[in-house]
Formats: sequence, structure tokens, C-alpha cells
Amino acid sequence: MRLTLHIVVKDLIRLRWWIVCWVAVLLLPVAIGVGFVARSPFDQPTEWKLPGTYALLVLLEVLVGYVLTLVLMQEDAIVGTQQFWLSRPISRGRLLAAKTIGAIILLGLTPSLVSLPWWLWCGFGGREIARAALEMLVLGLQIAIPAALVAVLTDSLARALLWSLVLAALVPSLGLFFSFVNAAGLGGRRDPIVFVLRPLIAVVVITAEMALMVALQFLLRRRGWWLGLAGGAVAVSLFAISTMQWTAFALGPRERHPERATSVTVAFDRAVAHAPYTPKPTERGYITKHQRLATQFTIDGIPDGFAWGAFSAEQSWEWPGVRLERATPLWRGRDARAFFGLSYPAVDPETNAWWAQQPKPQKTVRPAGGVPLRRNQAEAAELLPPSLVQRMQREPPVYQARVWMGLAAPEIECEVPLRAGSFHARNGHGIRVERLEKPTGTNPRDVQPWAVILTSSPGTILGALWSATLSPSWFPTRVSDASNFIINRERKEIVGLSHGEYRELVINGVRLVWRKSQLVGLEVVRQGQWVIRPGWLDKASLAAVQFPEHAVFKRDIRVEKLEVQPRRQVTGER
Repeated sequence: MRLTLHIVVKDLIRLRWWIVCWVAVLLLPVAIGVGFVARSPFDQPTEWKLPGTYALLVLLEVLVGYVLTLVLMQEDAIVGTQQFWLSRPISRGRLLAAKTIGAIILLGLTPSLVSLPWWLWCGFGGREIARAALEMLVLGLQIAIPAALVAVLTDSLARALLWSLVLAALVPSLGLFFSFVNAAGLGGRRDPIVFVLRPLIAVVVITAEMALMVALQFLLRRRGWWLGLAGGAVAVSLFAISTMQWTAFALGPRERHPERATSVTVAFDRAVAHAPYTPKPTERGYITKHQRLATQFTIDGIPDGFAWGAFSAEQSWEWPGVRLERATPLWRGRDARAFFGLSYPAVDPETNAWWAQQPKPQKTVRPAGGVPLRRNQAEAAELLPPSLVQRMQREPPVYQARVWMGLAAPEIECEVPLRAGSFHARNGHGIRVERLEKPTGTNPRDVQPWAVILTSSPGTILGALWSATLSPSWFPTRVSDASNFIINRERKEIVGLSHGEYRELVINGVRLVWRKSQLVGLEVVRQGQWVIRPGWLDKASLAAVQFPEHAVFKRDIRVEKLEVQPRRQVTGER
């Protein structure tokens, strides 16, 4: 072991200037992240070009890491007649162990150490740091193993660089071919999880095969016929992965802890047929007319303190000898926000009196697109041929639906005072108020305050892929993503934010999102003028709320005769 570590130390000393260059390249993205956390990207008059710049820096990291691995391996070349280990024999296993340790230090440990201050500043805890460091190690190995394979099969750095160019030209061609074969292997299926898993498994398998080839070359110390067998094994594995159906991963939604949602009931409310839509001659994408059929459900029995999410509905309409099936996302109504013991601001009498005095066209405020949803109501909307909707109205079908929903136990991840410059981060999630404006105007929308809000969260590639593989058919494992709210604890009230323009960037495992957001629900009338509730913002705070999953469950609904109402006859909108 002492000789192995001696080889590692020798390599690190001889490559010290390469290591200095490598650390400098790794520090560039962190410097960009620190610089942009303290200012708003919306202040830049030019187009948002930082993602492209960061992509170039990532490419530079890949190139420098690849060449660094080549130089590390060529310090003790495996093939040739002038190697150090020929005059002073070193065991095959010891040399392989030394080079492996060196590659892990340079491409796995060094990037994590460089990023550690950045992670701590963004509020990463031990779990988040471990995940981000693991990703750094895995991505580093994805760079090091192909470079090591080229290095151990060549006898000089110049030859290694030349064959690297050949490899760089070969890999995109193979990747494009694999993508075509993968898409063709899906046939008529459109299961995204299969499309994602195939390339992921292919990368893992080929990387493992390359690592095995590197180890064999260290043990054999000569090129020979076995390289042909290794190339054939890679080709066979690619063909097998691209043609297998992977039906084991093509799963549908599944329940998780449904016993926690036994009090929740879902009932059919009504089905509404909107007017047929006729596309204009200039519009593309619609070959025929279509008609929107909206089916609404009422949800009751939500436990106190929990939020609910509507995921999807598997619907069917059946006549004698005919059955139509569709899987549709569910839209949900407004959440009561009763969790945390907070509620929406009370209705303002003076504002209601002002609205009552206005002409009727100004009093009618309805969302575009159809019947507004009540609280605790969900809607499944389908675009169907008008002839089919007309048949439903003439001959009411048997309607069945399997509704998928979830419950979440909301929790405040972090909270800061509502003023510019406030910042707080915890468990990898951070929030910062970049700017706060309080405009004035003559209508409700003009007086709504707006802010530039920066949120940070773990943004690892492996985490996204892991979430995708655990979520068959992209079925969500969380009821909702993190949301921002404005809280006035003195009044025990909470309001939401209307998000507009945003900028997003992932830097060394940290996802940064800047949003222009408006505060909604605080505007009132005072002496005939629209203003924000006096004094409300003085004691307000900005909170980032997480919605971790509590339960995922399904409810089956059956209607023997589905009565479809025309849109114009729907009354009692609320």
C-alpha cells in the first residue's frame, strides 16, 4: 500500500501545474454564481446569455479533465518498451490501484472541494453535499474512463490525443444511431420512462465495459485479440439495450400510503361541452374542428393542515359496442391555504361597495376559457370531435373515471422579511428578495407590488434522473413543487404570488431561479382609490413552502347516464 501511495504522490507532484489549471477552470462557474446571486439578471439590458456561457465553461471543464486523465495515465504508459515499471518492476494491481486513486482525487474529490464553499453558502446540509459530491464523482468518472481507455492503449501523449479525436468523431455518430434505434424500438408506445432509461442504461453499461477494458489492459500490459472481443461485446450490448422493450419499467401510476387518505372523497359534479372551435386558415396543428369537453369533480374530506393535488384521470365513455378511453391531466381549483393556521385576507367591505357602484361590464370579472373552478374542485378537459360530443348529448354514455390524486404535508423551508436584500438558506433551499417595488395606479393590477425573487435548490442531474425513474410515466412523486407565499403572522394571513418572467441556471449542483412576481390579493379601495391594504406589508415575510408527499391514491367514479350540458346553459358560476 505504501508503494501505491508513493506512486499517487509522485503523480500529483509532477502534475502540479496541470492541477492548478484544473482548479482555476473549476472556480470559473462558482465565480459566476456568486456574482449573479447578488444582482438581478433582469437588470441586464442585453439578452440572457449566461446559460450559453456556462455551457462553454462546462465544455472547457470536460476537455481539461479529459486531457488531465490522459497525462496522468501516460506518466506510466502501459504499452511500449521504455516504461519505468520494466526496469523497476511494479505489480499490475498496484499500478492500477495507484492510477485509480489518482483519477478519483483529480476528477472526483477536487471538484467537490472546490464547490464545497459554494454549497455551504447556498445552505447545503450533509445530505445535499453528499448527493452533489456523488454526482461530481460519477460525472468525473464518465470523463476519466474513456480517457483512461485511450491512454492505456497508446504509447505516447501525442498518439493518445490523436485517437481521442477519432473517439470524439465516433461517439456522436453512435449516439445518433442509438437514438434512432431507440425511438424505433418504442413502436407505437409513448412511455417517456422507457425512452429515458435506455440511454441511461446504455451509458452505464458501456462505461462499465470501458472500465473493465482498462483494468484488463493494466493486467495484460499488451494489446491483442481480446480488444476485438471487447469491441464486439460493446456492439452486442448496445443492440440488446436498444431493442429490448423494458416492459418492467413501463409502469402506470401506483398508490403510496392510500390509507392516509381514507377520509377523502371524489364525486362527479358535471360535464360541460364548450362551443366547437373552428381553426382559422392561418392556424396550424388542427386538421379538423374540435370541441372541449370539461368534466368536473368535487373533492371533500381533505384533512386539516394538508394540501391536495390533482394528477390525472383515466376516463372512458361507453355505448353498446363502442368504448372511448382517454388519460387526461387534472386541473385543480384554488387551494384554501388553511395550513399553518393562516387564511386569505378577509373580504373588504369598502372594496365591495366600490364594485357595486360600477357599471355592469366592469363588475363582470371571469377567467377566460370556461367555467371557473370552485375550491376543492378538479377538472379533466378533453378535445374531441364535435360529432362525438353531439352523440354524448343525444345518447348519454356510461361514464367511468379513475382519478389520481395526492396529499402533501406542507412545511416552511425558509422564511425572510419582505425587504430587498433579505436572504436565508436551509437544507439546500434558499430564498432571497432581490428587489421590491410598490407601484401606484388606478386599477387593481396597477397597484399590486412586484418583486424579483431568487430561489436556490439542489439541482443535480442524477437527482432528476432518479426522480424520473421512480416516477413511471412521469407520474409525480410530489404533490407540488416548492411555492412562495407572503405571510403576515401578526394578522395570521397568507397571500400568493403571480409569477411572470423568469431566468434559470444550474451551477455546480445548485439550481438558481430568478422570478418577477406580483403580490395578489392585497389590493383594496380607500376613498375611491386602489391601494395595498394599509400596513399589511410592514410585518410581512416571504416564505418558501415545500410540499413533500404524504399519500398518493385513486378514486373510481361511475355515472350510468352522463348528461353533458352545453356551455351556454351552465349557471351558478362561482
